[in-house]
Amino acid sequence: MSKYIKFDDAVKIMACEMYAEAQSQGYDVDGIEDFMPEAKAWITDAPSIDIVRCKECKYGQEDLFHMFCAYHHHKTYADDFCSYGSREENTDV
Repeated sequence: MSKYIKFDDAVKIMACEMYAEAQSQGYDVDGIEDFMPEAKAWITDAPSIDIVRCKECKYGQEDLFHMFCAYHHHKTYADDFCSYGSREENTDV
């Protein structure tokens, strides 16, 4: 099962929400198809979220068995993340 929603499915969901909102406000609308272009534009322009996992974070320190967060001073797992995550700068040339 995918963790992410497909773009086309997100557009349909947004168009349905827009349609329902227009109906609830008394507008005469034909169907969700009228809202597809606006929903597509809205989702396309939405900002993306860049998640930094502990294993990629500049505060994440890994030894043989554990991850440790130098920011929060506690053990973590490599796939954990938090709002303070900051991607480690790539030092490879």
